[in-house]
Amino acid sequence: RQGWRRADPEAQRRMKVALVGSAWWLTTCLLSTYCSGAFLLQFGSPAALTAVRFAGSALLGLGMNALAPEKSRVPWGRLGHYMRALKVPSACLLMANFLNSVSMGASGITLPYVLKSAIPVFTVIICRAVFKERYTVAVYASLVPTVAGVALASFADSDCNALGLGAAVGSALAQTALNITSKPCIKRSGLSGTQAQTIMALTSSLAMVPGAVVALAVGGAGGSAAGGA
Repeated sequence: RQGWRRADPEAQRRMKVALVGSAWWLTTCLLSTYCSGAFLLQFGSPAALTAVRFAGSALLGLGMNALAPEKSRVPWGRLGHYMRALKVPSACLLMANFLNSVSMGASGITLPYVLKSAIPVFTVIICRAVFKERYTVAVYASLVPTVAGVALASFADSDCNALGLGAAVGSALAQTALNITSKPCIKRSGLSGTQAQTIMALTSSLAMVPGAVVALAVGGAGGSAAGGA
């Protein structure tokens, strides 16, 4: 304990950041998918699940920001400016997570995460069609196993239905758009990647709260009416 007190303040800060980051990594790896499925089974609201996930991400970002050196913290006086600068990737992030929750609720956990593996395919298609980027034959050839694997896994998934498949494809496309648009937007904003993630999570959580409240209220009212009947 005395050694900790005598440690350099910067070393203490780095240790705190490492502990918070490790806790986030462990809980994400071990509990994220299970907890998402359990939440949907209990409450049946993809909007509420998305709002809770974004709120947790935003709180974690705020905690990391508070532990950062003062010169590296988000200048909150310009929060509105940063939200506007990151509105496009924030919208993509929100849609990717919300549609992922919809797909999980409709078809289970497997389908949306199988479709996520097709994001490289969507990236190549969009960059080729929209930005006229060219790729080598080797790049296209490397996508064939991905397409085949996704098709096989989707076909073999007994829980697959139209809503779940459509939402999973939409989530993968939104994630692809996020990957393409986030880097230039973050560069123009002057924020670091961690700072931008915090701003986008905060923006998305604020956007999802009204929908989550309505969804839970309607779900609760429906459950009460069914119980009364």
